[in-house]
Amino acid sequence: MSTHARNTDPDTSHAAAVAVHRTKQQSIRARLLAEYGTPYALKFGLTSDEAMRAAGFTKADGVWKRVSDLARDRLIVDSGIRRPGDSGRMQVVWAINYADMVQP
Repeated sequence: MSTHARNTDPDTSHAAAVAVHRTKQQSIRARLLAEYGTPYALKFGLTSDEAMRAAGFTKADGVWKRVSDLARDRLIVDSGIRRPGDSGRMQVVWAINYADMVQP
């Protein structure tokens, strides 16, 4: 993982750079998860490209990896539906995972 600290920086700078990177990833995850909770997404689901655009990100932000993280953590699940992505190739349509949500 690349961080924003020089090789000559003290270990505290490297630790801070990692923490900032982790915080950015969590922020991206939170924004994406919020998009999966919108009325449109609840009805139709979202591909990673659709979630990326809805949350205001670009391909350079590495959103596909954060979507993968949400799926790994079972916050979203494969709906079984496929739609073309920006590349024209079919993509998984992800949906909120209600089955694993903790009930109060």
